[in-house]
Amino acid sequence: LVLGQVVSTLADNAATRARSHIPFRDSKLTRLLADSLGGTATTCLLACIAPESQHRDETTNTLRYATRARDVTNISVRHVVTKKDDEQITYLRAENDRLRRSLESATVRIASLEKQLVISSSQQTEPPSCIVQEVFDDFEEEDPSLDSNLDQEDDEE
Repeated sequence: LVLGQVVSTLADNAATRARSHIPFRDSKLTRLLADSLGGTATTCLLACIAPESQHRDETTNTLRYATRARDVTNISVRHVVTKKDDEQITYLRAENDRLRRSLESATVRIASLEKQLVISSSQQTEPPSCIVQEVFDDFEEEDPSLDSNLDQEDDEE
C-alpha cells in the first residue's frame, strides 16, 4: 500500500516536474528502498503476471503498478572513495580499536576492584568511597579526556 503511494508520487513528480512530499518514512520497506526508488541507484523491476482468467484482476493491478514504476526516473551516481575518505576510515578504525582496548582494560580493572570491594567490605578495612576514588584516578591516568568529559556532563545537568 505505502510502496504504491511512494511509486505513484514519484511518477507524478517525474511527469509534472513538481516536488511534492514523498512518504518514504511511512514504512520500513520504503525507507530501505529510498535510494532505489527515485534515488541515486540503478533499479530494475520485474513484474510477474499470470495468463489465467482467474488472475485477471491481480495481473491488471500488477501491470498498472509496473507502468507507474516505469515512469519513475533515477539519476544514478557513482560514489567514489577518495584518498581523504580512506585516511578518515583508517583513522576511525584505529580510534575504534583504541577505544575497544581501553574498554576491555577498564572492564578487567572494574572486575578486580569489585573483588577488592567485596573483600574490604567483609573485612571493614577501608571505606568504599576510597576505592571508588581510586578507580577514577586509575581511569584518569589511562585517558585524561575522561575527566574533562565528566566535568562537561556535570555542567550540563
